[in-house]
Amino acid sequence: MELTTDFECGGGKRLTRVDEHHWRIEAAGEDSGYDKYFCVQVTSAEDEEPATLTLEVLPDSELGEAGANFFASHFPSNIWYSEGDWAKWQPLRNTWEDSVSFGEARIELRVPVRPGAKLLIATNPPRRYSDLLAWIDRQLEAHPARIERQSLGASVEGRDLPVLRLGDGAIDRPRLAVLAGQHPSEHSGNWASEGIVEWLLAPIREAREIGRQFDIAVIPMINPDGNVHGLSGANAEGVNLFPNFTGAADGEAPKATENRLLWQWLSEEFRPEVLLHFHGYMGWRRFSGPPGDGMYLLRDAEELYGPERLAAYRAIVARFTFETPALTASWRPGILGEESLEHNLALRLGTLSAFYEINSAWVGAFEQFRRGPQVLAALARALMLDAPVDV
Repeated sequence: MELTTDFECGGGKRLTRVDEHHWRIEAAGEDSGYDKYFCVQVTSAEDEEPATLTLEVLPDSELGEAGANFFASHFPSNIWYSEGDWAKWQPLRNTWEDSVSFGEARIELRVPVRPGAKLLIATNPPRRYSDLLAWIDRQLEAHPARIERQSLGASVEGRDLPVLRLGDGAIDRPRLAVLAGQHPSEHSGNWASEGIVEWLLAPIREAREIGRQFDIAVIPMINPDGNVHGLSGANAEGVNLFPNFTGAADGEAPKATENRLLWQWLSEEFRPEVLLHFHGYMGWRRFSGPPGDGMYLLRDAEELYGPERLAAYRAIVARFTFETPALTASWRPGILGEESLEHNLALRLGTLSAFYEINSAWVGAFEQFRRGPQVLAALARALMLDAPVDV
């Protein structure tokens, strides 16, 4: 039996063998404080005897108490596995009831491994950058007249940052940008973005109407380097892309390469009326009830928006509250401050913020895929029915 993290989207640190079938790994953590992701591959030769793998998962030892606390906040949770198919994941405990146990800052997995097996085990169902690119090619081939691929430029390590443009080509419609993947381990946003694209292209009347009403651009993965390397919360420069926009509205360039390209394109070229931004988290320790999805609100919306935009923003919040799967812990949404993209776009352009987190360990890849259209539809209804926004 062998374990490795040396593959695309493989994540974790200091993978060590304790005994023949006993391994230990630390979750991927960076200086950004994110310490939650691992993804390992388990292989067994055809001539090996059946065995049970014991895998201990610990927080990143280099991050000390802060990392351990962050790690602990995301578990208990489902742990996911796949028999080598990156599109098909299921919880370990669905197949092996006693396969997962949790301590305060420790996970122990016990997984039966048959001869010739190839298993993937991860904190949440990953979406690889290479699979995203292949998916984009399929959409372009199937719908050449309804979807266009553009690019923000290249990541730190030279990977393309794709943008998908959808619509019927009409002008003078509100522009709506969809963004995902700032934190590479939060694959739920990648799945949700793909769901939005496929839903808009589907023969569904409401989807077609939303496609006619809005000029939509989807950025499904802004941090491909972090995704490929299996990082938790940073890009290849070690920067957390989320709190990296302080001063952007006043001309201060974000530190991260990908964020500079994103800010330039959003603020100068696309100039969206609305930004729908997906993130993800895991677990239920600190949350009021499953599925524990959530939204973040701008700290100073009353100061950033005029009366009409503020009414639209409040309509979005109301729709998210009542028409998406859930809120956050104890009904307290997170806060978007001056360091966020949302604050700076609102300050610069009056862009409406719709920030949504999917609990990516509670629901599987397909449900995360379906979350995207659910959230987009709630957002669109707010802007089409409750408080229409002019260009």
